[in-house]
Amino acid sequence: MLTKKQKNLLLFINKKLRASGVSPSYEEMKDSLNLKSKSGIHRLISALEERGFIRRLAHKARALEVIKLPETASANDIYNSFSPSVITVSYTHLTLPTNREV
Repeated sequence: MLTKKQKNLLLFINKKLRASGVSPSYEEMKDSLNLKSKSGIHRLISALEERGFIRRLAHKARALEVIKLPETASANDIYNSFSPSVITVSYTHLTLPTNREV
């Protein structure tokens, strides 16, 4: 089982590899998950590698290989980029009853 951030990172890496054939940089991964430091990306990549989802290729920069995707990933997740959900709120004008004497 992956955490939400691990899953989002894995899907982002997969998308970038499919689009360009090159793994994203740590900076790109950091920005895609809205993290403040690259050390967080390093921990997420290590966790994905330990769980068998990715493999780092030795002696190559930016060399990641996606081995498998999570079972919960939909086709939409696999082929489209990660984008956070945004909740839109529509305000309606409410009229409250007043305490008038009749």
